[in-house]
Amino acid sequence: MAHEREPLLIAHLYPDLLNTYGDRANVLALVQRAAWRGIPTRTLTATVDDPFPREAEIVCIGGGEDGSQVVVSADLVRHRDTLQELVAEGLPLLAVCGGYQLLGTEYVTGSGRSIRGIGLVEARTVWESRRSVGNVTLCCNALPIGTIVGFENHGGRTYLSPGAQPLGRVLHGKGNNGRDRSEGIIQNHCIGTYLHGLLPKNPQLADWLLLVALRRRDGPQVTLQTLDDRLEWAAHRAAMRA
Repeated sequence: MAHEREPLLIAHLYPDLLNTYGDRANVLALVQRAAWRGIPTRTLTATVDDPFPREAEIVCIGGGEDGSQVVVSADLVRHRDTLQELVAEGLPLLAVCGGYQLLGTEYVTGSGRSIRGIGLVEARTVWESRRSVGNVTLCCNALPIGTIVGFENHGGRTYLSPGAQPLGRVLHGKGNNGRDRSEGIIQNHCIGTYLHGLLPKNPQLADWLLLVALRRRDGPQVTLQTLDDRLEWAAHRAAMRA
């Protein structure tokens, strides 16, 4: 369905600090999949000390090292109330790895330092010495989109509060903590996950974010044109085999 309207606004927060594993690719995937359907987009970037882009219709946050998370945490707390308000109104948000950890209440580093989160999701993270590294496959129970694949590399172990909904159940890999088979979290339309390379290898999740954003803006009648995703699904299957 073509849209002769204002561009869909995609905000990329802290791209200079939280982009360790190329998480900018999630933004690029959203932009490209919209473009293939004739849907115009505009990417907004914001970093430390910048005003929050309230007009954003999708928000993406990437991952980074502990030092970057300390810097981002202090700034992100300034925007906590705005983010809570927008997410409660249905804003779709995707946060990966370090960004995911900062959405929770706290991240305790290997040195014992507590990095304050914004409490947007019901999760707490504690560092452990042995990293979780490798390809991950999960069954996405939270959304009707089948399996999700990606690559994890994190020392943090994230524990969800009772009643919080994980993004999915781990079939291969470690996920949130390597113990309870959970991976990620989803609250309202806010997704936190440890998986890098996410949207390029999972076109169905990229389309879910686009559809949520477009329906929030233009109404529930919005549909998305079906794309030829043979290459994307080939990458998805290759990741599953790996």
